[in-house]
Amino acid sequence: MKNLLIKVLLVFTVVVTLSSCGAQKKIVYLQGAEETGTFQNDNPYLLTIRPDDKLTIIVNCKEPELAAPFNMQLSQKAFTSTSNVSFSQNGGSPMLFWVDQEGCIEYPTMGKLKVAGLTRYELRDTIQNYLISNGFIQDPIVTVEFYNARYSVIGEVTRPGQYPMTNDRITIFDAVANAGDLTIFGERDKVRVLRDKEGTQEYHTLDLKDPEIMKSPYYYLQQNDVVYVEPNKSKASNREVSSLYTFGISIVSVLLTVTNIIISVTR
Repeated sequence: MKNLLIKVLLVFTVVVTLSSCGAQKKIVYLQGAEETGTFQNDNPYLLTIRPDDKLTIIVNCKEPELAAPFNMQLSQKAFTSTSNVSFSQNGGSPMLFWVDQEGCIEYPTMGKLKVAGLTRYELRDTIQNYLISNGFIQDPIVTVEFYNARYSVIGEVTRPGQYPMTNDRITIFDAVANAGDLTIFGERDKVRVLRDKEGTQEYHTLDLKDPEIMKSPYYYLQQNDVVYVEPNKSKASNREVSSLYTFGISIVSVLLTVTNIIISVTR
């Protein structure tokens, strides 16, 4: 009886170990990638300005009075559905420039300015060159920032929600990390990115286990992208990772206890 229980215990331990190895293959990111290496991105990605974006544009120079006309501030909100310029309710806050459906903003002295498709750095250079070439400011320092750039993460992640784009290069892994990583039920090879592209809704499925993901045009997120992590088919009954470990450890502990009791009784 004692030998039988020991054999059962050994078999169960092997099964748990092999199962955990199989589960590991389902949760490890970038499988098959070398421990060290480089990846050359032929088209380094930066956010580009799109319709419905809101931008802050601040001009600085050695003589603040020269920059003042380009940094107008109001204490009252002046925004309507037909206007593409809005102002903060709080005095001292910078003007917000709304990009209309034609991809344009209204900028002081420049009038209607086409900005869609530009990076914020390209828009910065455009405004700086205009101020210099037209004699407004000889030493302008222009700062352009996205005010409302966001992306959403939903599905099987720890903290689903909407997150601000804190820089111009947010990757799918950044999004997953900000959302607290995938839950044990998330399908790492079925992470979908939903994107609005010029009024057309499109989506692409990414495999977080595949190193080639870094070559995907969906690897870097854009404004208003939605990342959806699909749940696995056995969410309700099969916990595959952490539950397997917990269950296995519990059973092993019980078998060890029972074995010790039997050994003590049969002595």
